[in-house]
Amino acid sequence: RNEVPSALGRRASGRPRLTTQHLLIFAAWAVGGSAEAAPAASFLRGAAIAWGRAASECGSGALDSYWDYTDGGASWNIGQCCAGKGQSPLNLTAVSEVHADGNTLFWGYTTVERPVTMRNTGRILSAKLDDDTGGLFFGAQFPKVLVDLYSVWKVEIHTPSEHTFGGRQVPLELQVFHRRRGVVDDAPPPEDIAVLSFGFVGGGQPSTFLDALRQGGLPEQAGAEKWVNTDAPAALDFAELFGPGKSGSPAGSFWEYTGSLTTPPCSHGVRWFVRPDALVAFPATVNEFKKAVTAITPVAQKQVGNARALQPACGAAKLPREVRDVSDKLDTGLKPSPDVKFKSAASKAARKNREFERSLATPPPLYENCLARLAEASRQLVAARAREKRTCAEVEVERTKLRTSGDGLQRLAAGQRLNGRKAVCKQSAKVIRALTAELVGGEDRCAKLKPSSSSSLFGASWGR
Repeated sequence: RNEVPSALGRRASGRPRLTTQHLLIFAAWAVGGSAEAAPAASFLRGAAIAWGRAASECGSGALDSYWDYTDGGASWNIGQCCAGKGQSPLNLTAVSEVHADGNTLFWGYTTVERPVTMRNTGRILSAKLDDDTGGLFFGAQFPKVLVDLYSVWKVEIHTPSEHTFGGRQVPLELQVFHRRRGVVDDAPPPEDIAVLSFGFVGGGQPSTFLDALRQGGLPEQAGAEKWVNTDAPAALDFAELFGPGKSGSPAGSFWEYTGSLTTPPCSHGVRWFVRPDALVAFPATVNEFKKAVTAITPVAQKQVGNARALQPACGAAKLPREVRDVSDKLDTGLKPSPDVKFKSAASKAARKNREFERSLATPPPLYENCLARLAEASRQLVAARAREKRTCAEVEVERTKLRTSGDGLQRLAAGQRLNGRKAVCKQSAKVIRALTAELVGGEDRCAKLKPSSSSSLFGASWGR
């Protein structure tokens, strides 16, 4: 008798949660009191154990059962949606942080200038991308030491956001889904899925990425599709997503955690990478996506949107994952010539690090990390200047085309292309300013973290 209550799970409200496994346990307990009933009791206990192994599939509903966002997903009795742990989305400010493992998330994409099909599934706005667009590369060194490779697969829009950014939910979340390299299934196992998550708030600057995804209008009926990103200067430039956000700085790292799909069957094992700070887009852009989602929101739903409610953290852990752009090295068969400025900065940082290591038995991580970040910022600045040179040169090309264009629609289109290239050029300049500001005085800041050679490892100099 004493074992029966402990076998029962309890809901958050404290009431017992009866499942098939519990009924099997009750049956085994009820018939297990005699020798004649021993075989039956043994069978029922075995069935209970087998059912427990599949307990992660807590929902009894079929995978094609109807579901919506009326209650934020609380009533989803499908797959693992009711598991209560290991689920997404999360309020990441409330999740415990663990130390990084030394690996880096490398990202590399080509700019998508061809049309993309945006589909309204009746619940979500989704657009599939060609896997040759690029993706994610995970490891200690690119391209020599990699442990995981993911190809970009699709993007999805949720409004309001599902995750939190800076501790709060924001008007829109863009999720960029990736499949492990070589996987082509439209419903891959969760362990083969990696998702980049970006929040957006309304502000005084455009998001050319979101604008390209809505160019031509968004589908507002379930099952409807529309071509977007159809006319120049529209383009999906992924570099924008890693550039300066609301905080004014580029993304140096993302929060990584293992969670689930945020839609049924809510399968656990998905690798999430969430940018900590939100990006900025014009309010009209955010509102257009919200309008398309509003059109498919059930009348009974009190809050308009397609966001699953925040899930319990239940022991989840997050770690800061450094991100690095390798878009200019996507052809891993070629060995790019080393950049002189970056090589010099990296050599200088390494020399300083070696000198400091000789002065102490264990180099302090703050000083070491400062030097590493200084070298990385220098590398990013060189790449940003190259990008600015390329994009700003395109401004002059489009300006020449505008001068030679005729009147009417041809001139209007040329003007739109010119304005688009100007926006990209301006964005590149903003990245350069942010990185330059980070580097100014960088050596002095790092030097302040370096204790004197005579200081004890546990001395007062660590607190200065």
